[in-house]
Amino acid sequence: MDPIIIVVIVGTFFIFKLLTGRTSLKSADAKKIVSEGGKIVDVRSPGEYKSGHFKGAINIQHDKIINGAKKAKLSKDSPIILYCASGARSSVAKRVLKSEGYTNIHNAGTQGKLKNLLS
Repeated sequence: MDPIIIVVIVGTFFIFKLLTGRTSLKSADAKKIVSEGGKIVDVRSPGEYKSGHFKGAINIQHDKIINGAKKAKLSKDSPIILYCASGARSSVAKRVLKSEGYTNIHNAGTQGKLKNLLS
């Protein structure tokens, strides 16, 4: 096999793992955030959200996260937990929000991981 192909495959794998890596959000922290009124944001597409989402989550598509956060009146210091299908889009949304001055953003990764954190 061509060494360049191997490097591309391995590099792609590591980039994917970096984007969808473990969340640092702990179960106790997630429960506290939700109990204190923190928002859960599903950053998947409206169609994905419609097909099933975490109870109480609002839908703001990841590529519209800044305008959506403003429209939903999410303050820059209020706690927000993000999730998507794989953790990649929520990771991107977290970085975008942080770059815009949001300070209390958490990436749960996937809906399943969020469910586990809150159960």
